[in-house]
Amino acid sequence: MRLHERGIGNITLVDMQPQVPAGEHVFTDASGLPLELQSRGIHVLAGTRVCRISPEEVEVTQGDGAERALPATLAVLATGWEPDTRLLALLRQHLPHVPVELVGTSRAGSRVMDALHDGFFLGRRL
Repeated sequence: MRLHERGIGNITLVDMQPQVPAGEHVFTDASGLPLELQSRGIHVLAGTRVCRISPEEVEVTQGDGAERALPATLAVLATGWEPDTRLLALLRQHLPHVPVELVGTSRAGSRVMDALHDGFFLGRRL
């Protein structure tokens, strides 16, 4: 939502889970987040997997098997709770000209509050 506030348009949130937010969340998050995203014109593709990222687009496969290319000048990846830097290493290897940041709970030993702060400050820099 911070990207939207900064005037970056045509934002799409892609999530593998069938709904956003997924899992057990505070009721206000589960009921409020989809409305907040919709009110800002942020498109949500739930149940969708990212297959490929290039400098020009993000290729996805939707839950029904349909493939789609999303034009993109910026990709922000949120890849889970557990530290796993394999994707980070691959991105840095194959896209050396693209800035890649490791934030939040993907850093070993960090907490959810660290993830919130990291996301906030990264959003300000973008």
